[in-house]
Parts: sequence; C-alpha cells; structure tokens
Amino acid sequence: MACKFHTSLTCVMKVAPPSLEPVTLNTQPNYRNKSCPKTLSTVVREITPTTGKFGKFGGKFVSEVLIAPLAELEFQFNSALHDHEFKMELATALKDYAGRETPLYHAENLTDYYKNMNGDGPEIYLKREDLGHGGSYKMTNVVAQAILAKRMGRKSIITATSAGHHGVAVAAVCAKFSLDCTVYIGTKDMARKPSNVQHMELLGAQVAPPSLEPVTLNTQPNYRNKSCPKTLSTVVREITPTTGKFGKFGGKFVSEVLIAPLAELEFQFNSALHDHEFKMDLATALKDYAGRETPLYHAENLSDYYKNMNGDGPEIYLKREDLGHGGSYKMTNVVAQAILAKRMGRKSIITATSAGHHGVAVAAVCAKFSLDCTVYIGTKDMARKPSNVQHMELLGAQVKPVEGNFQAAASESTRGWLDNLETAYYLAGTAVGPHPIPTMVREFNSVIGKETRKQAMEKWGGMPDVLVACVGSGCNALGLFHEFIGNKRVRMIGVEGGGVGNNTSELHSASLVRGEVGVYHGAMCYLLQDKEGQITKTESVASGLEFPGVSPELSFLKDTGRVECHTVTDQEALDAYKRLCRLEGIFPALETSHALAYLEKLCPTLPHGTKVVVNCSGSGYDDATIVLNSISS
Repeated sequence: MACKFHTSLTCVMKVAPPSLEPVTLNTQPNYRNKSCPKTLSTVVREITPTTGKFGKFGGKFVSEVLIAPLAELEFQFNSALHDHEFKMELATALKDYAGRETPLYHAENLTDYYKNMNGDGPEIYLKREDLGHGGSYKMTNVVAQAILAKRMGRKSIITATSAGHHGVAVAAVCAKFSLDCTVYIGTKDMARKPSNVQHMELLGAQVAPPSLEPVTLNTQPNYRNKSCPKTLSTVVREITPTTGKFGKFGGKFVSEVLIAPLAELEFQFNSALHDHEFKMDLATALKDYAGRETPLYHAENLSDYYKNMNGDGPEIYLKREDLGHGGSYKMTNVVAQAILAKRMGRKSIITATSAGHHGVAVAAVCAKFSLDCTVYIGTKDMARKPSNVQHMELLGAQVKPVEGNFQAAASESTRGWLDNLETAYYLAGTAVGPHPIPTMVREFNSVIGKETRKQAMEKWGGMPDVLVACVGSGCNALGLFHEFIGNKRVRMIGVEGGGVGNNTSELHSASLVRGEVGVYHGAMCYLLQDKEGQITKTESVASGLEFPGVSPELSFLKDTGRVECHTVTDQEALDAYKRLCRLEGIFPALETSHALAYLEKLCPTLPHGTKVVVNCSGSGYDDATIVLNSISS
C-alpha cells in the first residue's frame, strides 16, 4: 500500500533502525571513469552546499550570458550565509511571516489504516508544510531569496510557476518587500489553477503567459546591446588577469566535462602567480634555458631604407624573439606552463601546433623536464614544415598527423586530452580558448613587453611610439602589447594575413579585419564564419596565421580602438622577408614578415625620429624554401 495525502504534505514514517549495509549510488559505473561515492559518509561530503556538484550530477549547462549573473549570485549567497544581519532578518521573517516552524503531526488515523490484522505497523508523521504562509513549503525559499534580492539592490522579481504555489508565495513576498513582481505561467497551468492566478494578481503581480518567440543571442558587434568601453582607463580595468572576460569577449563555452579541469587549471595558475618558488623557478628557466631576455635590436639599415629624400624617417627596432631557444617567442609560454604542469603532478603533455615552433618548444621542454609528449599537427602544415616535424621526433615527441590544418589538429588534441584528464596537461600555445587559457598564455608571454619597456628606457630613455606585431591567434602580439595598453601615447598595430589580397576573395586569415563575433574553441571572439555560422577556410603563406579565430582580449582591444588592425597580402609578406634578409641579414618567420610588410604603409606617415618596435616573433630559416619557390614560380 502507498501513502495517499495532499501534495503539499511530506510523509515521514517511523521505521526500523537503518541497515548497516552501505548506501550505494551507482547508476552508470563507467561514467567518465569516475565511480559514484559508495559510503554514506562520502555521500554527505559530496553534497556540501556551495560546490554545485553532487557526485557526477549538477554543474552549469548555461548560455554564456548567464555566467556573470550566476557568479554574482553565488558570491552574494555565500556571503549571506555568513552574515549575522541576514541570518537574523531571515529567522524573524520565517517565524513571523512564513509561519515556521511547521508542526510534525502524528497522523494516528492514517497510522491505524496501515496496521495489519495483528495491529502491527509503522507510525506515520506528517511534516505540515501545508500550514505555511501560502499553503506550501514554497514560502521558506521565497522569503530567503527575497531578502537576498533586497541585499543585492534589486527592485523587481521575475519568476515562473506551474501549480501556482510558488507564484503566490513570490507575489506575497514582493508585496511585503515592495518589489515589482512578474510571474510567468503556462496557459495549461492557468486553466488548471485559475484561483492561484487570481491570488497572484490580487497580490499585485503581473501574471503573463510565456512568449512563443525563441530566445536569440545576437553574435554581431552590438551583442547584448552593450557597447564596448571607450576610455583608456575603462579598457585597462576590463582586462584584469583573472576575470576571463574582456568586455563581451572571452568566457567558457565548453562541455561540462571540461569545467572541473579548467577550474583546477585556473586555481593552480593563480596560485603559481603568487608563489615565490614558482616565480624563481620560472625566472631561472627563462634566463638559462629559454635565453631571455632577447635583444631590442636597432635595425639601422631598415630604418635608412624608409627615410625620405631629406633623410627623415622613423627609427625601427626589432624585438628579437627569433633568438630565443627554439627560434621563436614560443618557448617563453611553454617553459612556464611546463613548470606549472610539474607543479600539478602531471606526467605527460598534449598539444597542437601549426608552424611547428610551438611543437618544437613543447618537445624540447618535455625532454628537459622528463615529461611524455604528444604533438598533433595538420597534414598541410607537416608538408610545409617537415624539418620541424623531424626536430620534434628527435626530441622524443610522438607526432600525430591530423588531416587538415591547425584547426583540425587543435580539435583532435583536445579530444586526446579529454581521454587522459587525470595524468595529462594540455599545453596551449595560442591565446584562444576558454578561460583561463587566453589569460594564462598572455600572462606568460607578457615578459616580451616588459623587457621591451626596460630596454627602450635604456636605449633612448623613453617609451616606443609604435608597436607592430603579426596576428594569428594573437599571443605574440599580446605579449608585446600588454605592458603598454595603459599608455595612450603608444600606438599598437596588429597585422593579419590578407592572403591573395583580393577584397572579394575568401582566401585570407583576417579574423579581426573581416571576421564577425562568434564562439570558437570555447570563447567569444572575432572569427571567420559564413552566414550559417560555420567556420570558413583560412589561407595564408604563413601557417602560423592560418587561424579562423583570434584572442578574446585582442578582439576586445580591436573593438575599443586601442589596437589598430590591418592586413597585408602573401606577396607583400614574401617581399618583406626578402627585404629584411637583404638589409639586415636576418631571416624573419613568414608570420613576422607580415608585420614587417606593414612598414611599407606605416613609415611614410610617421614623423621623423618615431620609435617603432616590430616583434620579430620567430626565425624564418625553415621558410626559405617557401620564399625561394615563390620567386621561381
């Protein structure tokens, strides 16, 4: 027989002492290779009130637009739980307004009903929540949240109801606390409970059936109807290192399975930034292994090349990241993350690479730190940079080809990481992805700009006037720019791959110049997509620029006007490569050559003596074949 009673009552049965057998909650033993808790004590630990996770259940499967409000709500909720004034106000309201505590009623007749022929049976008690204000348990939660809403400064309440008890409770509390109230209720439920609708309206609530219009999230630049901040001070505030949001850009658009690993990574990253031992280990490794600091080189011949007939023109300096270990700036971020991975107890590294500089750097660091290494690389990039593949293999890395380019390799590497979350560390080489990856990569690369500031003061006693860097995902540009964002006298210019250079052609990699706002690899940013929201093909002579998305932070800086964004064509980049070789005896990477190519347009517009710093992000020794082939063709 079953208990039959009013739905607003709770049935409590006095029964025999509990069995000593452990409670088992295991419905899918192999779910994510994580068994559910087995003992009652473990169950109790798993349902602490602030984690949001109950074993494998719970979490946040929500639109990005809800992340910030939920974070604020969580903060206010946790604060209120420990606030004496809140607790006293709630206790008073529960007692005097909600009618708590409610009785525990011995239902003798119901007890007798269930006795057997011998008069044996359980003793049944009812927890009388039906006696609370509003006729259900609903008022308890509603009163508490209303007090929390007042504490947060909110002036109105919005809710939804089914049976109507919740709606009535909300309407009543809003009347008590002088809050505007809107209650949404389905037409089917309105027909079933017309009296509750009347009660809500009498209490002053606006009762509305739901709209049939679908919810849309506009991904165009006027997203959320929130314009980007215009002042420099606002820009600087918006790019604090731990928020993961840059205006409307950034965030975490990820599968639930990644929430915990990303949270752990964020915690470890923030802890490391304030840990003296980590900072000392990193400083030593950057100096003795990565070869920092890299020179700020005065390119006198290149400067003379851009002087006019009167001998006037800018002074051009190259930040020589091509001289770092591995031939690019990549080692800086890689060393830092490898030390972080060791700190986290990881035994292996998984990554993806395009031009190969990142892959070589990761393979080298894994050899140094005795870590297993797996590098995913697109078959298109393998064909363009076979020497880098050989270097990775000689360093002990397992190189896994993926059909396509870097986009395909990055996706496959993420899947590889998901299969080994407990032991592997995903070492990101781009400033694109869910928080904290863009912030972390930028933070570790920001040493480039810090060195540039120091070296500029030593060389000419001031700041650079103009900074120029190529932009693929944006991490080398941010490494140079970040130190100077708050200095409005310093111009910052990002140069993307314009491909064949035809304005009507889709063969380019200009995410900032020609892209639209959307979500890519777990973050909101500018990206190349078609009208259906599908990622479009990218094309550039420089494989490191062939990327459909771009850093959320750089997207933000572009929108605010703090960073100027331009493109150069493949041919212009090839010409710039040859020019630097001939004038300075330096082989720039084809990625760097895009930044150098923009000097053709920039230099004639600059006053005499302007100090221009170009980030020479990598060495182009292994690009020579591509350049020579272009000449012969």
